[in-house]
Amino acid sequence: MPHGWNWTDCCSGSSTRTSPTKCIMFRGEDTIHVDGQPGDAALLAQLAPAWRFGDHLFETIRVTSDGRVPLARLHRARMASAAARALLPWPGDEAWREACLAPLGPGDAVRGLRVHLLPCIENPERGRFISYVLPWSPPVRAWEKGVALHVASIPHPGHGPWGKSGSYMWARIARREAAEFGAQEALMLRPGGEVVEAASAALLWREGQALCTCRQEAGGLESTTLAALRALDVPVEGVRAPLLRLRRADAVYLLSSLQLVVPVVRLTETGSHPTMWPVSPEAATLRGLLEDLSELPGTGV
Repeated sequence: MPHGWNWTDCCSGSSTRTSPTKCIMFRGEDTIHVDGQPGDAALLAQLAPAWRFGDHLFETIRVTSDGRVPLARLHRARMASAAARALLPWPGDEAWREACLAPLGPGDAVRGLRVHLLPCIENPERGRFISYVLPWSPPVRAWEKGVALHVASIPHPGHGPWGKSGSYMWARIARREAAEFGAQEALMLRPGGEVVEAASAALLWREGQALCTCRQEAGGLESTTLAALRALDVPVEGVRAPLLRLRRADAVYLLSSLQLVVPVVRLTETGSHPTMWPVSPEAATLRGLLEDLSELPGTGV
């Protein structure tokens, strides 16, 4: 990240570096946009309270190499639904479209787009979008070699449609703990032991001829990637999943907007023997189905 800047530095004024005169920079051509327009540091600082205290929602969206945002409408529907439940004002669909398209310049690689919804500081009854392009590169090694999961010691907080989209701090804590055990991702359970989701991804696994995922009642975030698979006529059953059921699966995958489908090759838990899986070729097959998402009806901006 150029200039050593990050969101927290800009909002808190804690950076010891000279403040840029225009806006936070992620790459030379990518800036943070507020209401579809380039935002400056002063305006971003006004939005700091909502950012700090969780009065916001966010979506992370895949952008294709030719600048399309094929699943933007699925992400819009999820954010709008969460906003209604969280009593956050929705700025409107045209504002959403501007937030998605404004940060996008010409590119020759897949990118990630982050869109936040916050209340306006000058008028809390009005919502405001903040959007920017994420620095990201394809996880080729994870696709080819798979990743390890570690069962988090902290329970999943629940909150379903808006839990992870509002506050990501608990997910970061779980992932840092997983890293200490040599894993790339954390597995989140309910207090009673039911599997909910991974810290930054949904779960998909194979049981014989069936593909399964965690039931929505478990309290995880509704996965747009899972919705896309189902729209492509891939049958996936939502089930109640105690940890033992996941350990007995024939193959396990992570689903996310940017990485699409990543195979899991190891599951560890403190005090237990690890569960191992080979890299299944099915992961690449499912990922291939998702790579041209623009063919799904009604999923573009």
